[in-house]
Amino acid sequence: MYINEDIPLPRHLPRPLQRDIEILQDYYDTGNDAYYYPYLEAFEAGIHQCYIDQQITKEEAYRLMQRYGIG
Repeated sequence: MYINEDIPLPRHLPRPLQRDIEILQDYYDTGNDAYYYPYLEAFEAGIHQCYIDQQITKEEAYRLMQRYGIG
């Protein structure tokens, strides 16, 4: 499991991504990797969808993926 706390979260994120981040943080904090990794895959899909829907910028998507070690 990996979260780079040095990379700040974008300020204005769509509510679904905010919720995903809260859930991932909970799994991370409790060491629950059995749920963390499958949820991380769904989170990645959510990032891509929000970018496609122009709810987040390319830079915000990239920052989120870096923060969570995606890609």
